[in-house]
Amino acid sequence: MDPLTQGLLGSCIGQAFYSKKFGRKAFVYGWFAGMFPDIDVVSAHFGWLEKLKHHRGITHSLFFSPVAALLFGYLIWKIYHRRHVKQTGKLQLFKHSNSPPLLNPGQTSALTSWIGLLFLCLFTHPLLDLFTPYGTQLLLPFSSHRFTLNAVGVLDPFYTVILFLAVLFGFVFFKRKPDLTERTAIVALGLSTCYLFYGMLINTQAVSEAQRQLQQNGVKVNAVQSYPTLLQPYLRRIVVKQDNQTLFGYISMWNKKPIIWKTIKIDRHPLIEKLENTHPGQVFKWFTINSTLGNVYKLESQTLGIGNSSIQHRNIVEIDDIRYGYSTQPEFGIWFIRAEFDQFDNLVGEVEFVRRSLPKGISVKSIYRAAFSRT
Repeated sequence: MDPLTQGLLGSCIGQAFYSKKFGRKAFVYGWFAGMFPDIDVVSAHFGWLEKLKHHRGITHSLFFSPVAALLFGYLIWKIYHRRHVKQTGKLQLFKHSNSPPLLNPGQTSALTSWIGLLFLCLFTHPLLDLFTPYGTQLLLPFSSHRFTLNAVGVLDPFYTVILFLAVLFGFVFFKRKPDLTERTAIVALGLSTCYLFYGMLINTQAVSEAQRQLQQNGVKVNAVQSYPTLLQPYLRRIVVKQDNQTLFGYISMWNKKPIIWKTIKIDRHPLIEKLENTHPGQVFKWFTINSTLGNVYKLESQTLGIGNSSIQHRNIVEIDDIRYGYSTQPEFGIWFIRAEFDQFDNLVGEVEFVRRSLPKGISVKSIYRAAFSRT
C-alpha cells in the first residue's frame, strides 16, 4: 500500500490506543512508524534487481517489528527521559483543558507504551501490504516466499479516506473530545479492516464468476487468477492459464458484464526459458510469484561490407508480469524484463527491466467507468 495510507494507519492506531497517554505525539510517532518499513525503497538506487529483491523484504518481516519496536521505542523514551530527569517535579503530568492528564513521555512507566505503540504500527504495515497483489516476504529471514491475498490494489482511496477522516477528526477535536476521538479511530480501524476482507470476498466472487462464464461457453479451465486493479475494489483482472494458451479479461463485480477475453498462445521458444534461467530472470519470476508470460520477437539488420552485405538475425525476448495490466491491452503487463540474443542465441548486453508506457484511453475516468458503468 502507498506510504501515505501506511502513515495514516499508524497515526490512527496511535489515536485509538495511545492518544490518552501521549496526546498528539501518538498521532505523529504512529505516522512515522507506519511508514518506516518502506525505507527499503532506497534499494532502488542500487538497480532494479535490488529493488525487486529487497522492497517488502526484511523490514516487512513479521520478525522485524518486535526487534525494531524495542530498539526505537527505547531510544524515543530515552530522549524524553533525559528531559524528564532534568525537569523532575515540573512535568510529572501534562494537562489539556477538558482532557485527562497525559503520561509524561519520559517517565519510567512510559517505556512499555512507546514500545507498544511502535510495535503495533510496524506490525500492521506488512499485514496491510499482504492484502495487495505485490507480494510481501513476511517470514524473512527464514523464508523468502512472497505472500499475497489479492484483496485490494496498492492505491485504494476508499480505504485511505476512512483513515484520513478519522485522523483529521482526532487532530482537530482531541483536546475537547478525547474519548470521542479515540472511539472514532477504533471505528475507523474496524471499518477499514472490514473493507480489506470485503476485497477478499470480491476477489473470490470474481474467480467464481469467471469460471461460470467460461464453463457456460464450454471452455475447460486449469487455473483462474483474479487480481485487484487501482483506485476501487470492484474491477478485477482475470488471468486463465491453459495448456497452450492464456486468457486475459476484466470483470467488474459491480455490474458483472460478460468478460471480453483476449487469448494469447503460449510461446514455447527455448530463448524464453534461457532468459528465465538467468539470475535476473529467476529473480523476476520469483518476484511475480510465477505469474509470467514470455514472447519472442525476431529482428533483422543488414551489415554492409566492401563488396558484400550480410543479414544478421536477432531475437528480442520479453517476459511480462501478468498480475498487472491495462484493460485496453490486457495481454501486456505494466512492466516486463527484456533481453536481446544474437543469431547464435547468446545473450547480448544486460537484462533490462522496462515499464510499459500508458496506452491511449487509460485514465482515472476510464477505470471508474469500467468499474461502475452498467452500459
